[in-house]
Amino acid sequence: MKENAIKEWIVTLIIAAITLFVFKVIILLGVVPSTSMEPTIHKGSIAIVNGTAYWFSKPQRGDIIVFHTEQTEEPILIKRVIGLPGEKIVFKDNNIYIDGKTLEEEYIENDVMTFSYREEFTVPDNCYFMMGDNREDSYDSRYWKDPYVPKKDIKGKYLIQIPFGKFFHTS
Repeated sequence: MKENAIKEWIVTLIIAAITLFVFKVIILLGVVPSTSMEPTIHKGSIAIVNGTAYWFSKPQRGDIIVFHTEQTEEPILIKRVIGLPGEKIVFKDNNIYIDGKTLEEEYIENDVMTFSYREEFTVPDNCYFMMGDNREDSYDSRYWKDPYVPKKDIKGKYLIQIPFGKFFHTS
C-alpha cells in the first residue's frame, strides 16, 4: 500500500511540474489591465499568449506582444509592435512614418488621433517601439522615459482573448 502511495505522489508531482511549465513558459495567461488595446483587446479579458513565439524568430510590425517593463506601475504590458530595430519613426499630421513611408494600420479606426509629444524616434538594435491600439488612451513608447522595449523583455505573442466580462454583464 505504501508503494502505491509513493507512486501516486510521484505521478502527481510530475503532472504538476508539467502543468506549471506549460502555463509559465509555453502558454501564458493574464488579465488585461487597461483599455489601451481597445477595440482589439478589451479591459478585463484574459489574454492567451504564446510564450515560445520568439524563441527562434523576431517580433514583426503589427504583432501584439506581452513584455516586462519598468516604465509603468504595471510590470507586464500588452501592446502592438510599431517600430523595429534600426527604424526611424516620425509622428506628423496625425500619421506615423516609418523610414519616410506612411504606416498603414487597418486595426485603427479612421477617426483616431495618433500623436506624440516627441516627433521623432530611432529604435536601437534589439529593441522595439510599442503602442496601444487605443491611441488616445494608451501610455506607451511615445511617453516613456526609455521608449524602447528590449527583445530580452518580451514574454510572448498574443494569440486570443477570453472576454470574461461579456459573460458577467447583464444588459
